[in-house]
Amino acid sequence: TGYLLPNTDTYLVMVTGPAPEDGAFNLVVDVVAPSAVLTVDNDLLDCPGADSRSLVAAALAAPAGATINICPGTYSGIVSIPISQAGVQFIGSSSSEVTLRLDIRGAVLFVQGDTPRIANLTVELVDPVSSAGIMLLNSTGALIEDVVLRNADPSGDLQVAIDLSTSSHDATIRRVRTDRTFTAVDGGGNNILIEDCQFEGSSAILNLAGNAFIVRNNVWNSDELGQAMKIVNGAGHQILDNQITILTPDIGANLGTAAMWIEDDDAAGNLPASIIRGNRIITNEAGFDLRVDRAGSAIVCEQNSVQMTAKGRTAVVVLPQRDAGADVLIQNNVFDGLDNYEGIHLRWADWYGSLRFLNNTLRVDTQSPILATYPTIRVTLQSGGFTGALPVLIVNNVVQGPGDGVAVQLPLNTTIDSDYNLFNGYPGYYNDGTSSTGLNDLLGQDPLITGPLLQLDPASPAVDTGAGTGDVAEVPVTDYAGTVRPQGGGTDRGAHEQ
Repeated sequence: TGYLLPNTDTYLVMVTGPAPEDGAFNLVVDVVAPSAVLTVDNDLLDCPGADSRSLVAAALAAPAGATINICPGTYSGIVSIPISQAGVQFIGSSSSEVTLRLDIRGAVLFVQGDTPRIANLTVELVDPVSSAGIMLLNSTGALIEDVVLRNADPSGDLQVAIDLSTSSHDATIRRVRTDRTFTAVDGGGNNILIEDCQFEGSSAILNLAGNAFIVRNNVWNSDELGQAMKIVNGAGHQILDNQITILTPDIGANLGTAAMWIEDDDAAGNLPASIIRGNRIITNEAGFDLRVDRAGSAIVCEQNSVQMTAKGRTAVVVLPQRDAGADVLIQNNVFDGLDNYEGIHLRWADWYGSLRFLNNTLRVDTQSPILATYPTIRVTLQSGGFTGALPVLIVNNVVQGPGDGVAVQLPLNTTIDSDYNLFNGYPGYYNDGTSSTGLNDLLGQDPLITGPLLQLDPASPAVDTGAGTGDVAEVPVTDYAGTVRPQGGGTDRGAHEQ
């Protein structure tokens, strides 16, 4: 008396809930014929003519290049939705209307096919431990856009929003929002673009490995300890115009975890320098942790601002991973609220090819404990026996001290090329080592800093008195805002040109 299914078709039968006590089930069968365009509606109310009520069935039936249109509704299940064919587009009507929810551990969407597009939907996990919202299993060319990822419990955290596995190359992640996520994007690959995303709550770290990442125009609002991004084992990155706010009550904030940990490791020796530009960081932890590795590795950190909201943290730590002659350029940045114990730490200076610190403006926090030996700029060695000239250039910086401490702490019996700086608020300026130049430094003069970005008052002694390119060839020809230098009778010291 029942309906006889054709024996020439292939069927997927899934139990989508716990077994009832009497062992009886209502069996719902969706027959989905492969098609270039498939429409799915879980209750057939919004799209009565839909091809299926099951996203899993539609995904299994979709041939390469197919489009699966998802009508409004909440699609819950205990089976991941598989996308195994190349070029499948998995498109919701909008992220406010379509929710995909997995009620057990695992990935809501499990992608193996290349060049998929996933868009206009919300992804939720009921059990977020050891789970991911979207899992790309070494899929190339994925496009994920206009997607929200979160825990089904609004007060809970999501473990991983998007998992790239180890080599999901050429992916684009655009206009994605994560809510309370420990790791927003995890994994590896090359040529990955992450832009215009919003990461709300928790740490929401980008934990990535590979070459040529572009991370731009994203916003973080974090209330937990941890980096906003950690990018390692690669080179040639562009980290541009991101806004990061980290305000954590964690006791771990005292560890000074950096908002950005960026490593440039140019194993092939043919990639351009990693560029870190135009980022705005507000944090009660620390700013940048910059690392360079082998010969050919290079980082340019410019036109960024770091505002410390606690009693001083380290704005920049720079570390070479080996004695290979890598290059680091830090210029036109604004660092405010620095730790007077160590505002800038240039580590293992004897291992660089060149380390240039040019036209930055720094202001030290005056509320934390001060000792006479605390430096704002600390230069250290990897080899304790090194003496002589270090490949360090410190020029045209404006540094407002806390009233005690020392401006620049150098290793014993070393020299650096440091000149045309303005140091104020210190009883001592170069400690232990010496500047090989320094004849044009302005010492003990108030720089007349004004405004939240530490601009100079027109009457500042730093205006028009800095080194130009005729004095020091490496001086930048534009300022923090991109204004051409000089604008007046000479180049200004610090990040801003009047």
